[in-house]
Amino acid sequence: MTLSPILIALSSGFMFALAFLFMNRAQQAGVRRGNELLAVTIINLICTLAILGIQGATGRFGGLPPLDWGAIGWFLVAGLLSSFGGRYLVLLAMPHIGPSRAVAFKSFAPVVAAVGSWALLGQLLDWQIGAAALLLATGLWLLNGQLKGNVDTQTDNSNLALGWTLGGGSAVCWGLGYIARRLGLEAMPSPVIGVVVAALVTITVMLSMNRKAAGWPTSLAYFGPPASLMPMLLAGIASTIGQLAAFSALQLMETTAVAVILISLDPLFMLIFSRVILGKTEVITPMSLVYMTIALAGCAIAVLN
Repeated sequence: MTLSPILIALSSGFMFALAFLFMNRAQQAGVRRGNELLAVTIINLICTLAILGIQGATGRFGGLPPLDWGAIGWFLVAGLLSSFGGRYLVLLAMPHIGPSRAVAFKSFAPVVAAVGSWALLGQLLDWQIGAAALLLATGLWLLNGQLKGNVDTQTDNSNLALGWTLGGGSAVCWGLGYIARRLGLEAMPSPVIGVVVAALVTITVMLSMNRKAAGWPTSLAYFGPPASLMPMLLAGIASTIGQLAAFSALQLMETTAVAVILISLDPLFMLIFSRVILGKTEVITPMSLVYMTIALAGCAIAVLN
């Protein structure tokens, strides 16, 4: 394995964290919470369609690959697993186990990806990959609880088991989504088309879920007031680069589980941004450093493997 795919995978998490920083700025400037993700996804779609246009017109960036409907199908499945399955199950779990615990289940996507790549792709699953995935998942899970604190409340304690089941289901959806992306990339090695399809699926799902509450958008309302347009644009560009890097890492790296482990480091980058850029000095505690070390140990084992 060359260093380049490793850096591509790491840059994905870095750019996702940077996008989060700009979305935080946009919220402070007046973007309604929840709208920023849809606005960013719209920018993802516009940017990647522009890249496709350049590829088709000039043949640059490798040109356009032959269209493969099987690959498009896998990209659609990946989008549904991530955008609908992963996010929607988290939303369903939140009333039962609280927001931070529900979101933290995504930490176990690398474990699902490791098992799924072995079962569905025939890739190696040795003790090093297994240990790397478990260490990263455990570190991120504990780190999430440390940062959020004991502030979660449940509206229905009698359905605590249901909340954990839904949260676990979301982790399975996130992990299998990576496997579907890899299958699509094997049939049609085009990260750009993969991001285009993912963006279309996400936009369709989010608009459908928000239609009853907010109606169909008729303006740039999702981008917020004028003061938020620049941070939203920067968030969209950073997210687009992160998405392209994630798809590229899944395509280039021999072991899908290792790619997913490195892509999933965005919570650590976000913690650094919160401390250094946003000035939230209360975020990092001695225990959070311990949990960060556990997660980074998993990352190191994955790279060395």
